[in-house]
Amino acid sequence: MARGAPPTKSQHEMVPPLSVMISSVQPETKSGGIGSIVDALARHPVLTVLAVLFLIGYLGAQSVPMMLHSKLDANETSAVVSLRTINTAAVEYSTTFGGYPAGLTNLAPATTATSASADLIDSVLASGEKSGYVFSYVAGRPGIKGKVVSYTITATPVSIGTTGQRGFFSNQSGIIRADGSGTANIGSAPISQLNQQQPSLNVLAQAESRPLLNRGSPG
Repeated sequence: MARGAPPTKSQHEMVPPLSVMISSVQPETKSGGIGSIVDALARHPVLTVLAVLFLIGYLGAQSVPMMLHSKLDANETSAVVSLRTINTAAVEYSTTFGGYPAGLTNLAPATTATSASADLIDSVLASGEKSGYVFSYVAGRPGIKGKVVSYTITATPVSIGTTGQRGFFSNQSGIIRADGSGTANIGSAPISQLNQQQPSLNVLAQAESRPLLNRGSPG
């Protein structure tokens, strides 16, 4: 070797380390897309937690209104069924005792049916509150024989917009009426006219349109 010439590297020294060789052939990660998002979340656990919390919150915000609407429909349908039950029980009561009941408690369960407890409806409905609705039964004035010849019954949501939206009304005619304000009366539209707005009431509206047995007023 000539004096002053730079030293020549050995063959071993000229080969790059294996790690450098491997890294040089690995494909570069494309920027953007799902892959980059996943990589970013993997490198930052805090972002992962925040993303999961955001997703849970978003799905919850979407599902709550649907669940609430479904609950409202179920409670309203239950209220109509309960009114139908009361109307039918009132007719049976009048057939047996000669007049309509003075109150819902007169229709309550009993071991032996009497005019005080005729065993015609369940205890929950007889209490005046069921499935998010309050039921108010008002007996009319007695007839010439001292028997109740008419009544009204209203079903009002315990919390309008939460346990129910519509209010319902019925009387000895057996026709069930509804009002979207939450309070119904004799002037409200029959549910048979509203069934297109709430399909779940279709079958009930058809049942409501059929006459109850012995709808004639007791003497």
